[in-house]
Amino acid sequence: MVRIPILFCAVFCLSFGLTHAQDSIECQTKLSNFHEDVKAQRYDKAYDNWYFVKTNCPELSLAIYSDGEKILKHKIDNSEGETQLGFVNDLLGLWKDRRQYFENRTPIGEFGASACQLRYDYREELGEELSDLYNCFDDAFKSDKENFTHPKSLYAYFSLLVEMYRKDQKQATELFNTYDEINEKIGLEIQNYSELLNALVHKIDNGETLSSKEIKKRSAYESYLKNYALINSNIETIINTEGNC
Repeated sequence: MVRIPILFCAVFCLSFGLTHAQDSIECQTKLSNFHEDVKAQRYDKAYDNWYFVKTNCPELSLAIYSDGEKILKHKIDNSEGETQLGFVNDLLGLWKDRRQYFENRTPIGEFGASACQLRYDYREELGEELSDLYNCFDDAFKSDKENFTHPKSLYAYFSLLVEMYRKDQKQATELFNTYDEINEKIGLEIQNYSELLNALVHKIDNGETLSSKEIKKRSAYESYLKNYALINSNIETIINTEGNC
C-alpha cells in the first residue's frame, strides 16, 4: 500500500520536472527570438514572445526588462485611450518586477525616478494626486541621489514642490532647502558631462577620429548639458520669483 503513493509522487515529480525543463527551453528560445526582434526594432513582432517569457520565466534574464521597456514604450507611443493606459501600467509593473528579480542592477534613483516620471506624464489619465507624485520623486531622490540624474525628472520634482508650496502644502524652508540640493545635483552633473565631452573634444583636437559609438556619446553629452542648462535657468527663475513674493 505504501508503494502506490511513493510511485505517484515519483511520477508527479518527474512530470513536473519535465514540464519545467520544457518551459525553460521554450523560454530560452523565445528570449532569443524577441531579443533579435528588439535589436531590429520589430517591437510589435517581439511582444508575444517577450510576454510569454516575462510571464513564465521572470528570472531568466535582465533582457526581459531592458528589452521589455523598449517594447512597452513603443506600445505606449503607438496607442491611445484605455489601451495606452494599460501599457503605461504594464511598464510601471515591469520596473517594479525588475527591482524584485534584479535588485542590484535596478538603482532606485534611475528606475524609481523613471516610474515617477511616467506617472507624472500620465497623471491626468492615472488620476494621480499631487502629493503622491511629489512623494514618489522625493523618495527616489533621497534614497539614491547619485543615480537620480535625468534633467526632466529633476525639473518635475522641483515643479511639484513649487506647486505644493503655492497651495500652502509645503513650507518655504523645505522649498529652499530642496532647491539647494537640486541645484547642487545639477552642478555635479554638468561637471560630469562636461568632463566626458571634453575628453572626446580633446581627441578631435589631437587629430583622432571618433568611433561611431563615441559620436553618439558626444551627441548625448551635448544634449544632457543643454537640458541641464535649460532646467537650471528655469529653476533659478522660479526660485527668484518665489523669493521675492
